[in-house]
Amino acid sequence: MEILVFDIIYSQIAQQLSKDLDIKICINLQPPYEKLYIIFGAVFQAHQLYSLQLQHNIKYIIYNHVLKGSEYLLNKYYINLMKNNYLINSDCETSKYLYETFNIKTISHISEAAHNKWAICKIKNLIL
Repeated sequence: MEILVFDIIYSQIAQQLSKDLDIKICINLQPPYEKLYIIFGAVFQAHQLYSLQLQHNIKYIIYNHVLKGSEYLLNKYYINLMKNNYLINSDCETSKYLYETFNIKTISHISEAAHNKWAICKIKNLIL
């Protein structure tokens, strides 16, 4: 398992998660591929992540920070990624919107204001 960070705003939580779980942080997917990646900022690499998932047996835990109404939620690759992987949302209203609009289920919520340790605890519970 590895952590991928495509949005620098989440580098602190990724570093703490890396330390707590002894997981390497990467800035790019390279062979040999892991079976599971925790991804921050997946929306910025949605097409690449989606293509790699189709070609290899890869699963993602996606932390979605994109809010309801954003143009990013029109990206078909990102929608498919959220549908076919584990999704942690930053806000309940967006979770409701994603479920009602695209039938995308959120496994957990971590508010933007939440303390990093709480977010890390949620992700730990998911993967352990």
